[in-house]
Amino acid sequence: MPRRFLGLARCDAQSAALRRSCCRRLRFFGGFHDYAHGTEIAPAVSPANYSAGFLLASALLLGSGAVLEGAIRGISAMSRVFGGGIALVGAALFFV
Repeated sequence: MPRRFLGLARCDAQSAALRRSCCRRLRFFGGFHDYAHGTEIAPAVSPANYSAGFLLASALLLGSGAVLEGAIRGISAMSRVFGGGIALVGAALFFV
């Protein structure tokens, strides 16, 4: 059956709009997040070196998350295990 008959074309358009909206909000939040970390620079540290290290650490964290997500995407049990682990860590951080 064609996708438009099932109403899936509308769902695809809505999910694309949601992704664009989320990306805009993340960029907005990211600007404030970077500013907050920029204010933590010690006076004796070079701002260029601090910024380069911050960007490298952020890229490594995001890249490793993307690789891990790609590796476990096809295994639903692994997704549940990682999701449960993240929920437990979140709960532990809440109570600490």
